[in-house]
Amino acid sequence: VVGRYLTPHVYAEISAFAPRVADYITPLATGETVAESGFDVYAFTQSDAMLTGAEARLDVHPHALHGFGLHLSADATRGRDTDGDEPLPFVPPARARIAAEFQAERVGPARDIEVRFGPTLVAAQRRPDVPGEVPTAGYATWDGSLAAAFPVGTVTLSPVVSVDNLFDARFVDPLSRYRPFGVLAPGRSVRLALRATF
Repeated sequence: VVGRYLTPHVYAEISAFAPRVADYITPLATGETVAESGFDVYAFTQSDAMLTGAEARLDVHPHALHGFGLHLSADATRGRDTDGDEPLPFVPPARARIAAEFQAERVGPARDIEVRFGPTLVAAQRRPDVPGEVPTAGYATWDGSLAAAFPVGTVTLSPVVSVDNLFDARFVDPLSRYRPFGVLAPGRSVRLALRATF
């Protein structure tokens, strides 16, 4: 089920799904561990499953603030083993993304400038009835990017700088197999890309 709303300055979309999946492949903790490492042993099984969830998106570009935009998106998914009437393991928790954006056709020598900054918010995952899953706390990371284009003769150079987890938040990924050991997700990362158009 999908619903959309569109005007020159607002785009909104919401969708919901509830598919039944036959022979869904699931990794289940056996309760055993590898003696040398202490890691859990998983067995892959198949069973019928139901996945339910929803996604939403909102893009706003105010007429009075030319070049500025606000983007919001959110999604939530729940999975259930319908054969055993139990929650499915390794289903991501609810999350939301918020990003403020500024675009400009020209600033000095730069063309097609785009600046984006905002947080990703992830809910806690607490499902103690799922074997092998360790509860994880909710967390927030802030990401940003800057892109522009610079004409140089017959070539256009387009550098992009992106920063994930700008404030180096410490958190355990709820989908990580290492979460029982408290292994943290990667911290701040910076990416630099350069594209040349001839």
